[in-house]
This record gives sequence, C-alpha cells and structure tokens, in this order.
Amino acid sequence: MRSSRTRWIAVIGTALVLGFIPLQAAGSFEVTPFYGYRLGGEFSDFDTSGVSNLEIDDGDAWGAILTFNFDEHQQIELLYSHQQTSLRADGSLFSGTTSLFDLDVDNWQLGGSYTWGERKDPVRGFLGFSLGVTSFDPQSSGFRGDSQFAFSFYGGAKMPFNQHVGLRLQGQWVSTYISSHDDVFCDPFGFCYTVSDSSYLNQFELSAGIAITF
Repeated sequence: MRSSRTRWIAVIGTALVLGFIPLQAAGSFEVTPFYGYRLGGEFSDFDTSGVSNLEIDDGDAWGAILTFNFDEHQQIELLYSHQQTSLRADGSLFSGTTSLFDLDVDNWQLGGSYTWGERKDPVRGFLGFSLGVTSFDPQSSGFRGDSQFAFSFYGGAKMPFNQHVGLRLQGQWVSTYISSHDDVFCDPFGFCYTVSDSSYLNQFELSAGIAITF
C-alpha cells in the first residue's frame, strides 16, 4: 500500500537523521505524548459531478513529539499526530451532508524550533517549522490510501514543573499538497502564459502534552 510505504520511508529517514546528531552536543532529549483537537480539511480540487464539497470531520487527535535540545533555545523535533475521523460530502447527489466512510489521517513532520527565555522561567514561548508527509487511510475496502508532501508551522508555550517534567501547549497548522494543474492565460496582445495552480488541504490542531526530559 502506497501510504504504508511512504510512512515507513518517513520513519526510517527521520531515524537516520536523528542518528547523526551528536548526542554529546545536545543539551537534553524530550518525549512529549499529547492529546488535542484537529479542525479543518477540505478537498476542493476534484471532478466528481454532483458533489460540491468534501470535508474531513473535526475531531480528537493524539500523538507524540521527540525533541533534541541543542541548547536552551534551539531544537530539532520529530512530530507525529494521528486522527480517527470520517469524510463527508455535500452536493446534489446527497440530501444534506452525508458521511462517506471512516478515515485515519496521520501527520509525520521533521523540523526545527526556537524557544525563548531560560529553562528556569515559568513560561517559555516557542515557534517552529517542519516538513514531512500526511497519510490518508480510508477505512473502506473500496478505496486505497495515499500519502502526500506536507509542511507545517507550529508554536506555543512550555511550562516546566521541575527539571524533568513540564507542560507543553501547542497550536500547529499543517498544509498538505493534494494536486496541481496548469492553466493557460492569454493577454489582450496575444501573448499566452502557463500558470501552475496547486491545491492544498489545510488543518489546524490544538494540543496539550506532558514533556518528559532526560
């Protein structure tokens, strides 16, 4: 299955990257399991007649973040998030909104972040950017899964309880490439140009997790 193959490529690639990090140079290593809520996700580029809208239902999400702290301010992070949801459709083929099938959405992201302040501060803000893949796994025998390139911006606040345990509050916007097509534009003077138009699926996730520092 294509989605499973891409998912394993992301995992293996990330492991290789992290394996080259000189651990003696890293200030610490963190594991943050989290729970949250994911919103958005509209497919706008499709040709099915009688369907005006395809959307992923908002719903709970959970996952984990692995963090290498190079120092008090710079980090490299592997972010994984899973959502069990459903795909719904609107249009003339349906009376109102219809749920089509259950859908699992997995985000794998590798990125870097910057954290302000010092570790002894009660609240520290952070911002990050990451690249990765989003996997769509329909829970229906009539459809196959797929994985696409995605990027994200994320940020939030870290609130340490002590040297090894703290609270991490985060918001993350993930944009996943879906498809692209070329349009031809001609000006009044007879010159024509080809413009590439890409379609992206956007989701936003709010989460809270417990960061454990080693």
